[in-house]
Amino acid sequence: MAVDAQRVQALVQTARERNSDALIIQQGGKRVATWRSKDGRRPIQTMSITKTVLSLVAGQLIHDGKLALDHPAHRYFPTWRSGPHASITVGQLLRHTSGIDPGKSTASIYRSKDFVAHALSSRVVQKPGTRFTYNNRGYNLVAALLAKAGGSRADRLVAKRLFGPLGIRRFTWSVDRSGNPHGLAGLHMLPADLLKLGQLMLNRGRQDGVQLLSEQWIDLATSPATVQPPTKRIGLMWWLLPEFHRMTITQAIVDKWSAAGVDDTFIEAARPLIGKPFENHETLVTALMKAFPNDTDLKTWDATTWKAGLPDVEHTFGKIVGYYAAGTLGQYLVVVPRHRLVAVRMRRSPKRWADRKIKAHAFKSFPREVFDLVGTVPLSDSITTK
Repeated sequence: MAVDAQRVQALVQTARERNSDALIIQQGGKRVATWRSKDGRRPIQTMSITKTVLSLVAGQLIHDGKLALDHPAHRYFPTWRSGPHASITVGQLLRHTSGIDPGKSTASIYRSKDFVAHALSSRVVQKPGTRFTYNNRGYNLVAALLAKAGGSRADRLVAKRLFGPLGIRRFTWSVDRSGNPHGLAGLHMLPADLLKLGQLMLNRGRQDGVQLLSEQWIDLATSPATVQPPTKRIGLMWWLLPEFHRMTITQAIVDKWSAAGVDDTFIEAARPLIGKPFENHETLVTALMKAFPNDTDLKTWDATTWKAGLPDVEHTFGKIVGYYAAGTLGQYLVVVPRHRLVAVRMRRSPKRWADRKIKAHAFKSFPREVFDLVGTVPLSDSITTK
């Protein structure tokens, strides 16, 4: 079914309002919407989509028999051969379940001369394989182990094995002061080239008759992993898009608050919301801000619930209908196989640090809005706005 022209126009307008620098939507290999700012014509930092690109090359090396998810990481990092790091596997690094300390922020990573050495020195703070904890340090190690398994620096492997066959030539990759390509982020690409990666996934890994990615890897990467984060669903460095995602404050959650000694005033303020399902994060936040009018940034809510180790809402997920790669600032590559849709949204890092923190500009609803583009109104022609 074709995308709805009015919904496409609305999405383009929303993208512009949220300081996007590029928006591309493609269905069935045909471009249906393109919009770029004056800064959208040059490569843009993909942020954590860098991790997803590295995971694709990991899939190629696994298909070649040069790497395996169950390989112990110490095969590539001998300093981990003993102690709590010894049981960490390649798959756990790829899936954010290695258990190594993720750090409070990326600041210590960017201050370090050697990103790989910095990650290798991280303590094990959780039993490997038991808990999902998003880990930038772990993906700096992914870049390093790809180099060891593939025989070439990670950025050069990507260029040769993935970007070259796709005709992607104009990109840059940040390296640390020791010459290691960044794994947590650092890949700068043109939005149209990022779209090619989504089309490759949609084409089940084939490009010009050549199988660049195995179908088995695509299925594994876009299926729910065994260990999941509490608020989202993830495959193997592809976030999963469920048919619905409902968030509900249940009576059981409120009972846990009471048992933990949460103030009665807080509980009474939340009581009118008990049992009401919210279909997205934005509507939940709106309801919370009405219930707690003096907590404008919901800092008290966060401090009282999840930051205190208590649940805030119960999450219910529907059938998986698509998947996406995402990065800080609101970088997105969305793939919806059901509707043959691929979409990219990118935003250049603002010059003022304060502007980077404007939550609306991160466009968290973008993957859902891409899925919702399909309607009953036929799309007459490609929509291009400048």
